[in-house]
Amino acid sequence: MKKLFMTLLLGVGTIVGAFAQSLPMVTLETANGTQLFKGTEAFKEAMAIANHGDVLTLSDGTFQACDIKKAVKIYGKGSALIDKDGSAEGDFTKLPSRIEGDLVIDIDSVDGKPKTGLYIEGVYFKNNIHAIDNLTGAEFVKNRFGDFMFW
Repeated sequence: MKKLFMTLLLGVGTIVGAFAQSLPMVTLETANGTQLFKGTEAFKEAMAIANHGDVLTLSDGTFQACDIKKAVKIYGKGSALIDKDGSAEGDFTKLPSRIEGDLVIDIDSVDGKPKTGLYIEGVYFKNNIHAIDNLTGAEFVKNRFGDFMFW
């Protein structure tokens, strides 16, 4: 009986652990500490409270797009899959760290000067990215874009 109970407990723990790992998560690192956001809205939630210079790390999964108004650093898990020529294997739904929906980059300025330091690495963007003004000193490393437009 005890073995059956332990086996059932181990099975439930394995299933819960597997489900938790499939849930998209974003870690936000700020000067005041680290916060964890879960679910497809996690990227939006983290960006809403991020400040210039903060670091967002995306897990595997699909996140909903939002406006990027702060010069943050965003790290996805896809950079290891990008070949030297910039291509990646597989379809969008199987790639790690995916952002779906139109995304607008419009970095806030301070005293009329654009903030520099936007850095995005290893993220797959399925839809359009619109860069509006103030895109100074931005770096995009090993990403895949659906369409990137400057306004």
